[in-house]
This record gives sequence, C-alpha cells and structure tokens, in this order.
Amino acid sequence: MYACKMINTSQACIKEIVNGFEISIAFDDSCIESSVLFRGDIRIYQGNVDITENFSTQTTIIASIENLIEIYRWCKNQENAE
Repeated sequence: MYACKMINTSQACIKEIVNGFEISIAFDDSCIESSVLFRGDIRIYQGNVDITENFSTQTTIIASIENLIEIYRWCKNQENAE
C-alpha cells in the first residue's frame, strides 16, 4: 500500500496495487471545514486509465470498508492486468 505525501491536512490519498490494478482512495474535508476528513471516494485505474466504470455504473464509489472489500475482490478476480 502506498500513501501519497500530504500537502495539507484537508486531503489524503492512498493507493493499493491489486493484480495490476491501482485502487485509489481519496479523502477530503470539502463538504465541511473541520479536522475530520468526511468525504471519501474510490477509483480504479489500469495503467493511467480510469476504469472505475467497469466496476460500477456510479460515477463515484463512496469510500467504505464494504466497497473497498468488493473492489479488492473484483480486482483479484480479473485476469491478470499486468
């Protein structure tokens, strides 16, 4: 798992490589200014291409442990992307 260098405390980004897919999880506090990162979303990349729509018809996947587990399983079950 990789963590991006935080520029400020209002954003955080983490990525995990699973079976050649990059799972990107981003959090920010743009919904309400506070010290808690309230909003989070998950995107899936193959190379530099955003393929999130291959997993979900939603434009945004809400960052939750349940969604992360499902995305992880989906990535593991795809033919090796590398």
